[in-house]
Amino acid sequence: MLRLILILFLVAGSISTTSAQEYTKKNRKVTIFTSEEKDNLQIWFNNEVDHRMGLNQEERDEYSSILTYYIVKIARLDDKDKDFTKEELKIEAEKLLAKQDAELKLALTAEQYAVHQELYGELMRAVYTRWGIE
Repeated sequence: MLRLILILFLVAGSISTTSAQEYTKKNRKVTIFTSEEKDNLQIWFNNEVDHRMGLNQEERDEYSSILTYYIVKIARLDDKDKDFTKEELKIEAEKLLAKQDAELKLALTAEQYAVHQELYGELMRAVYTRWGIE
């Protein structure tokens, strides 16, 4: 009986810890685009990449992997717990973008990289506008 109570206590403790962590993450995250806006941006960007960059599947996978890594890092810059000013936010984003660009220059041809810069520039302008950064 004591063993059953101990197991129930441990399970209940892990559930409340998980719920508290999820609650904390939700409170920390700032959403700059609605789900519909994110979907529309992703569809537009992916269609443009597919039509204009001429990547084969392996190149597309590598390109997507690099972008995803840095997009996640950039998106987390405006978490409520970061407390960056708008200028600090832009500086940190630009540092990550410079690292991303260095990786992409190695992975893409000059022509593909130029198209990426054009498309990604449009996305970043939308992000900066939502962040209130010029």
